[in-house]
Amino acid sequence: DVPFERLVEVLNPARSITRHPLFQILITWHNAGHQAVRSTTQLPDLAVDGHSVRTGVVRFDLRFALADLRGDEGAAAGIRGEVEYSADLFDQETAQSLADRFVRVLEAVAAAPDRPVGRIDVLDETDRRRELVDWNDTARDIPEATLPELFEAQAARSPDAPALVDGDTSLTYAELNARANRLARVLVGRGVGPERFVAIVLPRSAENVVAMLAVLKAGGAYVPVDPEYPDERIAHM
Repeated sequence: DVPFERLVEVLNPARSITRHPLFQILITWHNAGHQAVRSTTQLPDLAVDGHSVRTGVVRFDLRFALADLRGDEGAAAGIRGEVEYSADLFDQETAQSLADRFVRVLEAVAAAPDRPVGRIDVLDETDRRRELVDWNDTARDIPEATLPELFEAQAARSPDAPALVDGDTSLTYAELNARANRLARVLVGRGVGPERFVAIVLPRSAENVVAMLAVLKAGGAYVPVDPEYPDERIAHM
């Protein structure tokens, strides 16, 4: 009920040449019948027929256009739909899959109008297998080694590569390994080893990572404690 120009004026969104400022996905519904889209006009001595003219350029990232189809007697004859998509964001296969899923939802609604929306299955068996099985087939051989052993092996392979960046602090693998080793020796001297727990009360920082790695090198297990916790909770932990 609000003129679009007025909406833009009031909201005053940040402009961008790469996207529509208010919304990027549009659904249009022509419920007056497909014939209304191409209406004819009678003029003296002229036959006038309307034709859709395409610019070849989409105004939105994604647009679903739907229209009622009517038979000669005005009876419902289905729904015609098309999808426009930005070729900068989608390829044809992706746009087709979006359209197929949309149709699947519409068919499910038509078949069982009382079914809750949350129970409508958007994926078909191929999609479901791809997302749950194929994309999750990430099994790989993992070396039988502890985390400290894996870290030290990486430090030996690339000692000068950046291992940790925290603001202005940057540690290479060699530097991080050396710091963790020094702290690990201190912890071992204080009795840290297997089955021993070490509380680390530090904010997110380079020192926090050094401490966690040092506890593991000493053979213990670390217990992360947020210093922002209430004193009673920290004492309890």
